[in-house]
Amino acid sequence: MSETDSVKKRLGEELSQLRIAGGWTFDTISRRSIGSRIGKISTSTLGDWCTGRVVPADPLKFQWLVSTMTGKPPTPELTRLYDMARQQAHTNRGRRQTIRAAKRPETAASARSQLPTGPSPQPWLPKLAALHYAKLDRLTLLLAEHGIDVSAIPNQLVGLPMLEQAYAETAFLQALRRSDLSPRRLTSGFQMRSLRESELVLFDRKVHTRNGPAAREFAPPLTGDLNVDPFVWFQKDRVGVIMPIDPQFISTSTAIADFRAGTVRMAGLFLVKGRENPRTAPYLRKAPQVLYRAMPLILGITDGTQSSDLISTTVFTGYDLKTEELVRCGPWNVPK
Repeated sequence: MSETDSVKKRLGEELSQLRIAGGWTFDTISRRSIGSRIGKISTSTLGDWCTGRVVPADPLKFQWLVSTMTGKPPTPELTRLYDMARQQAHTNRGRRQTIRAAKRPETAASARSQLPTGPSPQPWLPKLAALHYAKLDRLTLLLAEHGIDVSAIPNQLVGLPMLEQAYAETAFLQALRRSDLSPRRLTSGFQMRSLRESELVLFDRKVHTRNGPAAREFAPPLTGDLNVDPFVWFQKDRVGVIMPIDPQFISTSTAIADFRAGTVRMAGLFLVKGRENPRTAPYLRKAPQVLYRAMPLILGITDGTQSSDLISTTVFTGYDLKTEELVRCGPWNVPK
């Protein structure tokens, strides 16, 4: 038995003991998860977790499971065991993907050639001058759903050599630009209250950051409490969007500064997960009227050349007597 399997088995045994001690069945826990913030967890998934076959990938689901079975948060010892199992699972997954890619007859160059090619006169994803955050595991699934295979690209950045990390980031961005995701674009006239669950939204605007980690490698484990965990958020037309951040997907250590800046301009792509009760958001100084929770997939900085519609603003509309046309008056394509 490998070290990773041993840690996974120990975690599974601990979870199984908690379940048995509390008199819980997989079916009861599954029903309890319906309608919860973390979404439904199937009985088969619970079985995999409690037998050590699989490590819960989402820390929030791990926190919820232990809290449900015991009535209190996980102990520090159990949290450390979970962090060890989760980190080793991520490391081994990236290593297996690298080995599979190396065993294939094609070289890295030919693997890159398998990514979608061809002219793209107006890519939906603006060119990023700097990539700060990329949730590559979720992007891999998203691209696969659209018929784009990026399995040859490592989906874990932490621990990769600098050049391999740069290649992985570039390859993912190229694949995204060639995909037909067609997210909604958060322009100045965007109706925020029209957001719906599972929608993809592209933005380029000023955002606020809270609880940014000091370093991605030594960031404390996520707790599920946004008074402690890092997140990015913004508000438009009294509607807020809050995006929790997992430090392991921060692309570079220099990006940490922006996640600790308090207020910074960022562009990115997020997936709407649902609505939150703004009154239960003590982590926001001024609660909006409507609050959405979203999963950030990409965060970075653009030069604005391919996202003019996202950053343009209009003060008022006037009538040009010479051209007899309506014209926008005010700062055009100027970040707020």
